[in-house]
Formats: sequence, structure tokens, C-alpha cells
Amino acid sequence: MEETVWFRMEQFNSDKSFPLFVQYGHHDVRLGRHGHRDYVEMVIVIAGTGTHKVLDRTYELKRGSVFIIPVGVVHSYENVVDMRVINVMFAAEYPRTMVNMQDERLEAFTRLFANNEHYVNLGYYDKQFELSEGRLQQVIFAFDKIIREEESRMPGWKEIAGAMFVYAAVEISRNTEMTDRRFATALAKIEDSRDCINYSFMRNITVSELATRTGYSTRHFVRLFKEIYGMSPMECILDVRLKHACNLLKISSLSISDIAAQSGFTSLSYFSRYFKEKMGVTPRRYREQ
Repeated sequence: MEETVWFRMEQFNSDKSFPLFVQYGHHDVRLGRHGHRDYVEMVIVIAGTGTHKVLDRTYELKRGSVFIIPVGVVHSYENVVDMRVINVMFAAEYPRTMVNMQDERLEAFTRLFANNEHYVNLGYYDKQFELSEGRLQQVIFAFDKIIREEESRMPGWKEIAGAMFVYAAVEISRNTEMTDRRFATALAKIEDSRDCINYSFMRNITVSELATRTGYSTRHFVRLFKEIYGMSPMECILDVRLKHACNLLKISSLSISDIAAQSGFTSLSYFSRYFKEKMGVTPRRYREQ
């Protein structure tokens, strides 16, 4: 596995009295696995495209994409094409010093900027989203102002920079609050389709059938499903069938053709090819191991 490079805040900002640093960045080549030992990073994509990999999940990047990387989480950029970003680095506790996180009216802000080191252990990540163009412009204005204040170091620059951080962070949290409401509805529908796969994989279930259950078009359904589960609906169906077949091979004396049929595979030859492709051995060899 590729070695992970770890960064610390002091490599970018030596002023320990002000745990916030903002800069413009440009990526036109791959940036390998890296993480942050003692700071949270927020990245706003302002131009170009790329792919963001974090905790074995993949997200497409474009103008307006925003993601937050908690302390200790490893991520990388792939397939970058002239990608220009704003990097915002801050101590995990910094947002709590600027905003009252007990205020229920700022629930989205609290959820977005709470310190989430436990994500590292859970292998879970939900902090990437898209800003509308109008909100993106406001966020760019705020962070550009922070950069200029840091450069000027005029009296009161920390106060202005801190105020601009809160302004941008609240704007971003407002965006996610509206997105969360829509996503919650979509999530419930997609989870229902996943449940349907789990109890219907033995029959000839189709992606279009699953999409119909959600009320989405097949194309939109496939996109949402992949965003949530990291695989397409068909990949999920095949994965569930494969796991069921593996279990039957170990605990039953059924023939391989019967196992294929009871696992939802209508073709024995396809089942054998797919099994070897994914497991590295034939079904018979797997049973003998």
C-alpha cells in the first residue's frame, strides 16, 4: 500500500495564537495519500475537475465541490485536471470558540464542524457536498478577505479574519442544511431499495424495477445509489448473491449448479466466471479450502 504523508499545522502557520490558515492551491497532478495530524482541512474547489478518494470512497470534484477532512482521516486526489482550490486549515476546536454550538438554530453548523475523529474508526465519511454558484461566490469572497487580512497584519486582522470564517462557515452550513432535507428523503428511498435487494436477490430483480420503487428515473437512481453505497445497484445485487453463494458452499452439500440457482445466478457458466473473478478461485476450489 502507498505510504501516507502526514502534515501538521505548523508547516503552514507558525502563529499558534491564531489557529486558522487559508491559501489558494493548484493541482494538475495526482496528490497521493495524506492526512493531517493536528488540524481539520476544508477544501473549496473553484475551477477544474478531479476525483477525491477518502476512506475507500470516491467522489467527483468540480467547481462548487466542498469537503471537510477531520483530523486523522487519509485522503488523496486522482485524475486532476487544472484543479484550483481554496485550502482552509484550522484547529479542530476553533469553530467552537467562534460560535455557540449549543444553539439549536445552528444545528447544521454544529454537525458540519464538530470534531469527528471517530470517523477514522468507523470508516464513515459524509462531509462532501456541492455549493450553489451564488453561495460559492459569497464563500470565495469571505476566504479571499481572510487571505488579504493575514497578509496585511493590520490592527484587528485576526478579528476580521475570524468573522469572515464564521460568515463563510455559516453560509456553507446553510447550504448543507437545505441539502440534508432533500438527502434525507432520498436516503430513505435508496435504503428501501437496498433492503429489497437483500430479500429479493434470488429472483431476477432488475435495476429499473428498483428505480421504479423509489420514484426516480433509472439514471438518477443509479447515481444516488452509487453516491450512498459506493457501488452501482447491479454491483450490489451481484455482491449479495456472491456472499450468499460463498456461505452455501461452506455450510451445505448442494451442488454448485443448485447453489448458483439459489443465489440468483441464472447461468452456471457466468456464476463460475464471476466467482473466480471476485474470489480468485473456482467455486469448487473455494469449497475445498
